[in-house]
Amino acid sequence: MPRRTSHLDMTGVNGDPSAHRDVADELTLGLLPEERLLDHPLIRGTVIRTEPCLEAYLEFKRRLCFGLNGFSLLAESGMGRKSAMISIRSQLFRDFPSLAVAEITLRRDAPHTTRARWQALLSDLGHRALKGSNEDLRSRVLWMLEERLYGSPLPHLVLFIRNVEYLDGDLTRILLDLSDALNRKGFRMFVVSCGQIARFGLNLSTVGVEAANDMRSLLGSPFALRALNSEEDLAVILEEIDTQIIGPEDPRHWGESFLPKAYQNGFSLKDQSARLLAAMADIPQGTVTTHTVFDSIRWVLVTSSGNDQSSFMLPERIWNDALLIAQSARFVPLLENSDGHNDAR
Repeated sequence: MPRRTSHLDMTGVNGDPSAHRDVADELTLGLLPEERLLDHPLIRGTVIRTEPCLEAYLEFKRRLCFGLNGFSLLAESGMGRKSAMISIRSQLFRDFPSLAVAEITLRRDAPHTTRARWQALLSDLGHRALKGSNEDLRSRVLWMLEERLYGSPLPHLVLFIRNVEYLDGDLTRILLDLSDALNRKGFRMFVVSCGQIARFGLNLSTVGVEAANDMRSLLGSPFALRALNSEEDLAVILEEIDTQIIGPEDPRHWGESFLPKAYQNGFSLKDQSARLLAAMADIPQGTVTTHTVFDSIRWVLVTSSGNDQSSFMLPERIWNDALLIAQSARFVPLLENSDGHNDAR
C-alpha cells in the first residue's frame, strides 16, 4: 500500500540521507512529513529573541554592572516571560561566560516546612543527598553555590528564580540568609526572577509588611515585559524566521522550508510586518499576546505551504484570520452545564 503524501514539503529536514545519522536521526526515517514538521525549530518552540526581550536583558545587565541586588521580570500571561528568561540566560553566557550561575524553580505546591524548603533547594541545585538536619541541608546548599563561585574568576553568582509569584516570606528569608553568608566570604549574589505580574502583586500584598520588604530587598525593583506593539518589533521576529538556518544538516531557512518556491522568488516574511501590525490593531486592545503573535505566524506558514509557487502571495486578510484562530485556540471557555454550574473544559 503506497504511503500517504502531504502538501508539507519537509522531506529534507533531516539532510542528506547518506550522511552520518545518530539514533534520533534513524527514528525519523519512517516519519510522514507532518510528523517531521513537529521537529521544525519554529514548531517545537525554539526561542526567538524579541525587542522586548532585548530591552529586558539590557536592564538586567545595567543593574548587574551597577552593583544592584536583583532584577525581577514580570509580565501578564502569554507575554513570553519564560522565553525572555531563556533569552536573558543565553545572552548572559555570551557576554559573561565566566559568571557563576544557579537556578531554582518555585512551584504552586510549595513546601511548608523549613526542612522541605532546604531539600527543594538542594534538589534544584542537583544535589541528591537530602537527609540530615536543617543545618546539614543548609551547609550543602551553601556549598553547592560556593562550588560554582570557586570555579569562576568572578565573585558574582547569578541566581535565576522561575515562578517568583510563588515566593513566600520563609523562603525569602532563607535566600537572604544565603546571600549574607556568601557576602561574608567575599561573594555577591544577584537574583534574576520572573513571574506572572498579577499573581506576584497579589502575593506581595498578602504576605505582610516585613516579608514584603524582605522580598523587595532580595528581588530588586520589578521590570514589566512589554507587548509587541510596533512594526519594528514584528520585523525583527519575521526577519529571524526568514534568515535562521534549520540546522547543520539542513541549510534551509526556517521560512523557506514551508515555502521554498516563494522564497526563491523573493518572498519574505519581514515584508509582512506592516500587514501583521495592522491586523493586530483590528483586535480589541490588550488582547494580542506574544504567544498569539507567534501562533499566528506558525498558522500562516503551515496553511500556506500547500499553495507554494513562485508567484505566491499571501491572501489579503490572512493575518486577521490567523490572529483570531490563534486567540481561539488558546481561549478555554466556561461552558454551562445542564444543572446551571460553570465547568471549564
